[in-house]
Amino acid sequence: MAKVILIASGKGGVGKSTTAVGLAYALGRLEKKVLIIDLDTGLGCDDILCFRSDSSVFNWGDVVTGSVECSKALIDCSGGVKLLSAPQKIPEGFSYDTLASFIRGLAAAFDFVLLDAPAGLGTMVQTAAASSDYAILVATPDPVSVKAACTLVGDCERLGIGESRLVINRFIYKEVRHGRQMNIDAVIDSATARLIGIIPEDDMLRCGIVTGSRLGVKSKARQAFNRIAARVCGFSVEIRLSQLK
Repeated sequence: MAKVILIASGKGGVGKSTTAVGLAYALGRLEKKVLIIDLDTGLGCDDILCFRSDSSVFNWGDVVTGSVECSKALIDCSGGVKLLSAPQKIPEGFSYDTLASFIRGLAAAFDFVLLDAPAGLGTMVQTAAASSDYAILVATPDPVSVKAACTLVGDCERLGIGESRLVINRFIYKEVRHGRQMNIDAVIDSATARLIGIIPEDDMLRCGIVTGSRLGVKSKARQAFNRIAARVCGFSVEIRLSQLK
C-alpha cells in the first residue's frame, strides 16, 4: 500500500509543483513506484514539468466521472514515475468524495502517491488532506511565504494530518549571509513544522524547465531532491549547510 503524501503550500509561486515532480523522480531513482496526481484544476503544470505535455490526452477528471479507464489516463514518465494530469475545469458530475475514494484505490499499485495540491486551503486541498498520510509543505525563505506555511500547518492538523514536514525552496546561501533571506532556524521557528529538506536555487533547474532538459547529476537541486527522497523513505540523512553553497 502506497504512502500518500500531500504536497502543499500556503501561497503560490514557491515551487510546489517543481518540488513534487523533483521528489517523484528522486523516489524513482530509489526504485520506488511513484504516482503524481496533479490536483491543481485549471492551473496544472506537472505534465510540462515531466516533459510529457504531448501525452496529456486524458486526466483524472475523465477517470472519476467514468469517461475513460484509469489505464488510459496514466502517463508514463521516465524512472518508474507515472502521472495523472489535472483537468482544465471541474468536470460535470464530479464528486470530491469520489475523488478521495479514487486516490485511495490507486494506492495499492504504488509505493508513493504524491498529491500536488493547489496553493492555499480550498476544498481540493481538504479532499487531498483527507486522503493523505502526511504533508510536505513548501515555502521560500521570506516572511510572507513562511507565514502562509505556518497557517497551513495548523490547517493540516485540524484536517487530521498528524505530521507535516517543511521543505525550504529556492534557498540562496549568500542572500542569507547578507540578510536578504530568512535563515534556516528562523524559517523553522516561524513555520512550526519539522524540516525535511532544503532545495538551493539552481540555474540548471530553471533552465531545464525552459529547454526541456533533465537535471544532471551535478545539479544541486537534484542532489537536494535525492536527500529528501531518502528521508521520506526513512533513511537518516544529515542536513549540512555545505551542501547548499
